[in-house]
Parts: sequence; structure tokens; C-alpha cells
Amino acid sequence: MLESGGFDLDVATQALTKGQNVGFQYYDLGLIRPRIFGGSSSHWTGVCRPLDAIDFEHRDWVAHSGWPLSRAQLDPYYARAQPLCQLGPYDYDLTNWETLTTQALPFASRRLLTAFSQISPLTRFGQLYREEIGGASNIRVLLYGNLVEIETTPNAREVLRLHAACIGGRRFTIRARAYILAAGAIENARLLLASDRHSPAGLGNAYDVVGRYFGEHLTVSGAFFLASRDDPVTDLYKSQRQFGVNRYAYLVPSAETQQTERLLNMRTSLHGVAQLTALRWSGPGIQAADDLVEGLRRGEVPEDLPEHLWRAITDLDSISMYAYLTFLEPKKKIPAFLLTSHIEQAPNPESRVTLSDERDELGMRRAKLDWRFGDLEKHTFRRGMEILAEEVGRAGLGRVRVVPEGAHLEGPEFQHARGQFDRSQVPDHSGWPPPGVRGSYHHLGTTRMASDPRNGVVDANCRVHGVANLYVAGSSVFPTVGYTNPTLTIIALSLRLADHVKALLA
Repeated sequence: MLESGGFDLDVATQALTKGQNVGFQYYDLGLIRPRIFGGSSSHWTGVCRPLDAIDFEHRDWVAHSGWPLSRAQLDPYYARAQPLCQLGPYDYDLTNWETLTTQALPFASRRLLTAFSQISPLTRFGQLYREEIGGASNIRVLLYGNLVEIETTPNAREVLRLHAACIGGRRFTIRARAYILAAGAIENARLLLASDRHSPAGLGNAYDVVGRYFGEHLTVSGAFFLASRDDPVTDLYKSQRQFGVNRYAYLVPSAETQQTERLLNMRTSLHGVAQLTALRWSGPGIQAADDLVEGLRRGEVPEDLPEHLWRAITDLDSISMYAYLTFLEPKKKIPAFLLTSHIEQAPNPESRVTLSDERDELGMRRAKLDWRFGDLEKHTFRRGMEILAEEVGRAGLGRVRVVPEGAHLEGPEFQHARGQFDRSQVPDHSGWPPPGVRGSYHHLGTTRMASDPRNGVVDANCRVHGVANLYVAGSSVFPTVGYTNPTLTIIALSLRLADHVKALLA
């Protein structure tokens, strides 16, 4: 087991992860993936749920969708992954979790359903399993060793050895019968592309697929649910412990709704506005109204009074919502909830990881990320909010209001999202990405799984197409990503891969 870092964060080692963002502005690549023993589990939030059955299927409205596996084939491995993540039983059937105080919202149709995730108690794999791994007779862990090249035979059909390096100059090689690359979606693609001794385009990249289809989950805080009566939201939708398991629920479109409306998968969580600190809502109308009120207080009339009035009048929806949240909701007239959606990203071959000309301390070319998404995500958010509004109104629960275009949310909860996207990069964004959108720190899809090497990098067993003894583990193999956090699926696929490799080598 070759680990880039040690048991604690090392600044020089972490600097190897730095990269370049050239698409939609994204988080600093040098900070979002810790190079330490235990990897990303050292800072994950523990949210776990299997992908839905529809996420594995080919959907004619989602280009490049479909896995060479089914949900049923992965179910046994999901069940084995549960205890490894310190979760409860492999049971995500809502009817087994409802009680008098945890009832689902009473929608009249099945267009919108309630689903839930189990939450791991912040399981840190590097800490929890360190002693077991250290004491295993068949595992040798090499810390502070960085893979810099995968060397193959001249025909690139088999891996001969790995070339590794330490900061400070030491170099060494590793030979094995089988090799599993498990460095995250950006680094997995980077390492394959950099291994070009006998494959000029990069290892496993005969059809220019390595690095393509980089995916994320779009997190959008872009709407409010204004209740028509005292708190209609039960404890089911609040993060809490039930039956000895931490869990929380949210709203999702049914598989039938996704097909009928041609939507991607998504979930929408409800957060009480009272729990948000110093929430403010800004927009052109609100700013114009503030300027007018402030001027009148000083006995002054703005020189461009007609323009201020016009901006305020044409943005009355934003002003009325701002007034409600500022003056009425804090007095507990009726509750309001911020709606935060977690949206699947459609597979996009132009959203990709490539290599930049800049090199790190070990001489490797750094990663360059071009994150892109488009119209289907936009349609999913807008139509998803419309369906939610229709069902909330039909059930007499209240109203749903989307944050108007040009407005944005301000407050500590949104600091990391502000400035996330430079709209100048999108010629005609038409309000998209919407206010409050951000990535979810989930890197997916750059070495995607497919039966045909023209469409993917690895096969159904996670073996790199055309290379006899090289495998890839992690969310980089996901062909489509659903809405749910990827960790449980990563563990399930890793268990399946481990079984396959053990059987092969036996």
C-alpha cells in the first residue's frame, strides 16, 4: 500500500495536489483532497446512501448514461459496506423508519417522494483501521511514497512496475502481480495521463476518455418553503438519531417523475431559517429600495430616482420575500425553510481533467480541471422546484418561492459559495448557475466504467481496458453519479473489486 502522505498533514506533501482551474471556478485543488493515511475520510461528513436503481440504468434523456452493472448486483456489497462505515442495517425503506413523530410530508401524488440517508459517526478510516492494517501480515504500508509513473510493457498490455518518489530525492520501484490505482478522480486521471512512456496519449487512453466526464454534485440553495401552518415538517427531515442510527430525510423526484419530466436525479433538504445565522438576501430591487429609504432618512432624493423606482417595482417579488424573512419570520408568525438541492451532474465529456505545463516538486505535470455543466442541470433545478411548489400547494402545506434572478444569499453559511462562479465565462447564462450554487467536494467520473473502451476507461471489474493487471478504485469509475454522496458506493465497489482480484490471483 503506497501512501503519498503520513498519519498527519504535511505541507510539502499536500502541495503536490495543487492544480489549475480553467472552467467554472472551483475550490482550490491543493486543499480539497488531503494526502494523508485515510485520505478523504479524514474530513468527510458521513452521509451515506446507495445509488438509486435508476442511476445505474441507461436513460434516453441523459446522454452517456448507464452502468455495465445493476443496483441488484451491487446490493450484497452495499450490505457489507454498512458496518465498515459504522452505519446501521442495510435498510433504506422509509416505511421501516416512520413513527408518529417522523411522518413523511403528505403529498397527494407520487411525483415527489421522501428518502433518507444514514450518517456515519464521522468514521475516520485512517484512525479506525490503522491498527488492524498495521498488524496485518499480508499488508505492507509505505508512507510518504508518491507514485510518479506506471510503467508498462512496450505494447502497454501489462504493467511491469511502478515508479515512486519521495520529497527529498529518494526514488524506488515497486513490482506486483496486480495494481490498483485509488488516488481520487483528479489524481487517478493525472497519473494515467502522465504514464505516457509507451502510450503517448496516456495509459488506458487509446480513445481519449481518460480525464473526461469529470462530475460533481451541484449544491443549490435557491428556494424557500413558506409554511401555511405551524411547523408541518416532522422530525423525519431533521438530522437526528433514530433506532440507534444517525439519519436525516429529504425530498426526491420519483423514478417515474424523472422519466416523464426528463430530469436528472436530485434531493432537496429542508432547513429552518431560524437555524441560519445572519441570513440576508440581496438583489437589485432590494438595493434600490435600501438606497431610497436611506436617502429619505437623510432628506435626500437620488438623482436617478426614476431608475431606482423602476428597479424596485420590477423586483417586488424579491423585496416581499426579503421583508418576510427579515421582519415576519423571526417573530415566528409562520415557519420558513431554506431549500437546499443536491443535483446530479449529467455526464459531460467536455468536463475534464488534463495536464498543465506546470510541474510539481517531483517533476510531474500538475492537473488542470475544466469543470462544466449545462442545460439539463438547469432544467432539473427549475422544473424540480416547480414540481415541489405544485405538490406543497396541492397538499395545503404552504408555498415555495425561488430566489429571484440577480439576487443572492448572504451569511456565514454561504461564504464559501460567494464568488464561486464567474458569469462572464458563460455567454448566455440566463440566470444559471443560480444564486447560492456550489460544488459538493465530490470528484467523479474521470476513469468511467463501460463495456466498450470507446466509452470508458475501465470495464465492469474496474480493470483498465487493454491492460491485464491494472485496476482503478474510487468514484472516478462512476459512469453516472446520482444525487447521493459517493462514499458508500466507493466502499461497495472496492469490496467487489477486492473479491475479484483475490479470486484472480488465487
